[in-house]
Amino acid sequence: MSQRRQYSSCDSCRRSKRRCFFSGPSEGDMCTNCRRLGHACTFEFAKSRRAMRERLRRSQSHSHLSINRNALPEIADDGLSIGSKSQIEAGPLTFPDTLVPWVTFDEGHSNEVNSHDNVGLDLIDLFMSDTVPPAQALSEAQLSLYNRPLNRGRSITPILPGSSPSSPIRLLNSKLDATILDDRLVRIHNVIITGCASRFADYNCNLFATASRYRIEGWDGASTQDRSPQPDLGVAPTGVACTLTAIGAVRFLDHFGGLYGNQLSPAARKQSDAALKAVLRTFSLQWLSTSEGMPGPNSIRDASRNAFYDSWFEAREFLRDVQSVRSFRIVYAILLFEGIATPTEASAGSPHEFLDIGLQTLRLLDALVKKYCTTLGVHSTYGMLLETSMTLVRWGGYIRDIGASLTTYRQCTLPPVSCHGKELFTMESDFDCLKPQNFPSDLDARIPSICQKAVAEAFSLWRQIVEVKNSLHRGLHSACLETIASTVAAVSKFNQLFRPFINHCIDNLECLSIHSRVSSVSIALFWELSVLILDESLDSCTRENDPVHDLPIINMHAHRAEVVSSVANTVERVLSLPTEQIFNLENGLDAEVPILAYHITPSLTATVFQKTIERLIHAENLELESCATNSLGMDPVRQRQIDIIMKGLSSLTVTAGGSEAAAAVLQSIMSRKYGEVVRFGPDEVSFITSQAWKDIYAHGHGDRQLPKVLHSTSNPSDIISANNADHRRFRSALAHAFSDKGLQAQELILRSYMDKLIQRLGEIAASPNPKANMVKWYNLTTFDIIGDLAFGEPFRGLDLSEYHFWVTTVFQAVQGMAFVKLHDAYPLVFRVLSPFLGSKSLMEARKRQIEYSSLVVQKRLQSAIHRPGDFIDSMLRHRGDKEKELTDKEMEANANILIIAGSETTATLLSGVTYWLLRTPDALRKVTHEVRSSMTSESNITFQSTLHLPYMLACLNEALRVYPPAPGGLERITLPPDPVEISGYMIPPGTKVSVHQSAAYRSPLNFHRPDEFLPERWLSPAKKDPSSPFYTDNWDVLQPFSVGPRNCIGRNLANAETRMILARILWNFDLELCAESRGWEQQRSFLLWEKKPLMCILKRREGRGGL
Repeated sequence: MSQRRQYSSCDSCRRSKRRCFFSGPSEGDMCTNCRRLGHACTFEFAKSRRAMRERLRRSQSHSHLSINRNALPEIADDGLSIGSKSQIEAGPLTFPDTLVPWVTFDEGHSNEVNSHDNVGLDLIDLFMSDTVPPAQALSEAQLSLYNRPLNRGRSITPILPGSSPSSPIRLLNSKLDATILDDRLVRIHNVIITGCASRFADYNCNLFATASRYRIEGWDGASTQDRSPQPDLGVAPTGVACTLTAIGAVRFLDHFGGLYGNQLSPAARKQSDAALKAVLRTFSLQWLSTSEGMPGPNSIRDASRNAFYDSWFEAREFLRDVQSVRSFRIVYAILLFEGIATPTEASAGSPHEFLDIGLQTLRLLDALVKKYCTTLGVHSTYGMLLETSMTLVRWGGYIRDIGASLTTYRQCTLPPVSCHGKELFTMESDFDCLKPQNFPSDLDARIPSICQKAVAEAFSLWRQIVEVKNSLHRGLHSACLETIASTVAAVSKFNQLFRPFINHCIDNLECLSIHSRVSSVSIALFWELSVLILDESLDSCTRENDPVHDLPIINMHAHRAEVVSSVANTVERVLSLPTEQIFNLENGLDAEVPILAYHITPSLTATVFQKTIERLIHAENLELESCATNSLGMDPVRQRQIDIIMKGLSSLTVTAGGSEAAAAVLQSIMSRKYGEVVRFGPDEVSFITSQAWKDIYAHGHGDRQLPKVLHSTSNPSDIISANNADHRRFRSALAHAFSDKGLQAQELILRSYMDKLIQRLGEIAASPNPKANMVKWYNLTTFDIIGDLAFGEPFRGLDLSEYHFWVTTVFQAVQGMAFVKLHDAYPLVFRVLSPFLGSKSLMEARKRQIEYSSLVVQKRLQSAIHRPGDFIDSMLRHRGDKEKELTDKEMEANANILIIAGSETTATLLSGVTYWLLRTPDALRKVTHEVRSSMTSESNITFQSTLHLPYMLACLNEALRVYPPAPGGLERITLPPDPVEISGYMIPPGTKVSVHQSAAYRSPLNFHRPDEFLPERWLSPAKKDPSSPFYTDNWDVLQPFSVGPRNCIGRNLANAETRMILARILWNFDLELCAESRGWEQQRSFLLWEKKPLMCILKRREGRGGL
């Protein structure tokens, strides 16, 4: 087989970078590739090159220009005629391809596919560390080539691809540098990415890898000031074809996009680079220490965490804008973003918002690259490097796909690996841990490679576990019996081999190097996670008469005990070691970051701890259920294991990302640990079940209702604190105002104030600073409405754009109620602390509020105005009836209660639904479309018409769930002499009981993905379709207006008011959440929420510039 250099290649092979050759004399004048592909085999470029050399040689025969010997490698000129195959001189091949340096690839020829990509012009400023030489350098390099002395007598010298400073092969070794991110963030990125890639994506792990071995660059700790990556192709270890980085493989693949049919416009390339840079920054920021920042009580949140939050939201917006761009950079950015800890502020939306789109793009690009590599042929170096890079990116996508499906009920997007030639994990050939021996001196060096082989087999098993878990979740128990049995058997077999080895490593962790420690800890934790998930899935379906119950899966219970013990032991061993302070500081990490946190996905590490604790609690509950008597406390062994794992979870909080991941896990654990009932005081018990609503608040005890718990400032003259007889009288007096007829009369009153709200917001939208505090405007509106209905006159908040002084006293009075409860429970403590709590001013505010209410009600009573529909008119209907009439004091007290209950809570719901919609763009888009497409004009938005907006109603329900206006519990007290059964528990007399709304609505025992704003859970399909993830949601537990004879009398008015206001806001405006209001939901609660300003940018809906 003859060798031909690029300048001697035919035009077709040169354009597509194939190796041009003749396999034998019978080929004729067509090379092997052109004959195979049916292309015309011409040599126009080669002829022009030869003519150019002749001209240059003649013009420079009397002068020898100096040349830059380092610019390009020496290329021998054989002086042969290009047109005849018989003149090609055969020579040895020391590398599969002999392409010339990339700098001259397009010389004398314009590549019609994507020429600017091929000379490296797509290496924009984002990666300036290894861009091609500038134009002047290119010209000098080319000139030096033309001026080399000719040596016709020498045989062809093989050219090593990658030897040119501008070769695209150098992209494979790309790393970030300080021109892209801050130097510290660069070091964090490089150490985390390269460390995880070498443990989970190296050749030994990759089930997609071909025969061409590659090596992932590992930790080197080198300074990022060295901006000239050196190619490893020439010095690769024996048997390794190339050394590369993850980001290098992505850049290399994108570089050839124009040739394999993925030509990107300059704008798309710019977008891709900007999105990737934003994700890289966010990824690195999550490892900043939470203890950094300016001194002060809020330094933790205000420094590292806020920087991480802002960067995360920015990266998400970038990805939303470019997710449709077909680029390996975008695929890599999505895969990286999937591993970033999600801020608590951004819990809404899909947990894998971009993953499916990213994986679909990966499959499309994969097909294009495969086709192009086939065209290049098996002899092409560039084909081999493209294929190797592609297997690495494909494996990264496969890992993310399995990881997302392992921890959620999600189907894998990528197809399984059909077959592979990997040497899987076997202990016989590596180390026999069962033999009594001291720690082998050479084991430390072999642990990383042993763990890599274990990873390859573990991923095969993890894919099977995903299939079993999802099948069981869909109820396909009988259909997957064989799969379950084979999966359990495979897990048991691997566990039998793997467990002795990993236990030996963990027990001798102090003897290992940092690389071996991290390798053994990482694979140990994630193997344990998969076993726990399989055990949990099988537990959920092993009921009586279930066919799965008869399978030989009893071993899973033994594995569970091994796993929880192993996780606890691993955490304890790691935390007992001194932290790798020097290593951390050299790589930009905080000195105290434990090796538990050295993972590309902090939330996955936290999930390991979460699942372990949950299985421990589950085992404890099963044991308690099997005992005749309740134990006084948790099993001490399990309690110690939980304590250790909680310390491991706490150790993650030293970084911003770890803190977010740990916070989410802690919230879930607390709800599962304490279950559906909690005694949080000597005589106080809280429930989170739907049955508890009926037992506590409804007629669950014959004719006797459980009485309300009263405090020292309770007024028996109002509808809230009245005894049962007076309560019925008050409710009867107010019934007309809240009847359907009353609502019809009130609609005109409400509409006038809504018109004024839209007008005032429109003025803000048209101003140079279109920012509005929606909490304030909602409060001004609802207080004006309820003031008019209760007192016969508004507070004029919408007119003045300011709170009436009485409204301000309401806010203060609500806060004062917390101090009333403290005073009643601990009077002596209250007396001591009162001067320091500011409680006196709050109590005075409550007094002024009551005085003003009395004054305004008396004014209304003395007027001759008769307005059907307002509250005073309704209460006056029974004047003269001694049994039903209300006294003036009772009317004053009830008017005061109605003002607070009918305004503050409604404004809270409107504020909450606005915030969560702005946090959830998909929901905002859907509800806006529903309102604007269902209504033909704004005048069509009425009490009645808004009842036919199902998605908007679902949004309001979901807002009541995630942000209930009254987040605590409405306490009742059990009566003597006998215990009372509440939700299956016998509660002794004299006990304060309640349903805690926030706890009930955010509990995973009641709702799927409880911390996310998902209106779809309230739509009809979710309630009727068993395959819906929300089918098992406990909808009856949501009772924000309470139940029973003392439920909220103003429920219908509140619902109609919120529907109308929200619909009109969505009809008229496009809203955008301001940066300062991110995390708005993190508030204190004083019976009601202490709401912060909700700052939004208002924009008039297109085509509606005025009223």
